[in-house]
Amino acid sequence: MLRGALEQNAPRFLRNLFDYAMSGVADIVCGSGVCHTPRNRANVVELMEKNDIISEFGKDEKDTGSSCVQIALLTQRIRHLTEHLKIHRKDFHSRRGLVAMTNRRRKLLSYLKLYKPENYREIIQKLNLRK
Repeated sequence: MLRGALEQNAPRFLRNLFDYAMSGVADIVCGSGVCHTPRNRANVVELMEKNDIISEFGKDEKDTGSSCVQIALLTQRIRHLTEHLKIHRKDFHSRRGLVAMTNRRRKLLSYLKLYKPENYREIIQKLNLRK
């Protein structure tokens, strides 16, 4: 329907832009049944990795808030951002975000260590963290 409206009213460059934006859009259904439509392949890979991490560290497919899942997702984002900062050394805004994510992960790990030591040891071993 949107494409039909574009054919009638929009200039050619807008139609081409719409076609470009919609090409490569893949619907991915996650465990909760929500459809996501990422715009490029990198987002598709990130979403698939996120779903894999949630299924591995969570109690079930909908468990996204437990501290183990949050630590695993933060670790993935920290590793990705660390690779980015190796290339872009002067990106201080991203560096600030990296420090914030590291601090959040540190606080979650200290919570796990205090209240659930068996989960703490397990997640440290699985994620190859230095503690």
